Amino acid sequence: MRGDALSRFVGGLYEPLWLAEFFKVKAAVFGSIDKNAMSKAETKNSTINMGLWALSLVLVAAGIYGNVYFGGESLLYRVLGLLVVAIVAGLVALQTVEGTAFWLLLKGARTEIRKVVWPTRQETMQTSLLVLAVVVVVGFILWGLDTLLGWSASQFIG
Repeated sequence: MRGDALSRFVGGLYEPLWLAEFFKVKAAVFGSIDKNAMSKAETKNSTINMGLWALSLVLVAAGIYGNVYFGGESLLYRVLGLLVVAIVAGLVALQTVEGTAFWLLLKGARTEIRKVVWPTRQETMQTSLLVLAVVVVVGFILWGLDTLLGWSASQFIG
């Protein structure tokens, strides 16, 4: 059984938690309303969602075009302009259902990273030295095997 925090066991399969978060966000957006109203809300929300994605893509395209158009300007100004456009496009994309689910995934990952027990300096040094020793030993074994096979091939060939 997998014990990672990025998936859960559902119906005999492992389901990524970001997918579960996506459906939680979708349920929060639509709430518990009747089927007819939900269908209308879903269509409206889907239209808004698609509009936000389109706006985000237009911003990215405008940033690329602006970078080419202002090719004669200082690189610093063009990079700053691209950063501003990228941040705005990212903020627009975060307003979509998928963007909200992605943000929840990032928050969950940050929480999980805080739970990690990081090794001490001594543990890190010991593990690194052990890895180095194993690499050296395997290197000598491979060198010896290569030398032996080379010698036997030269004896066979003449």
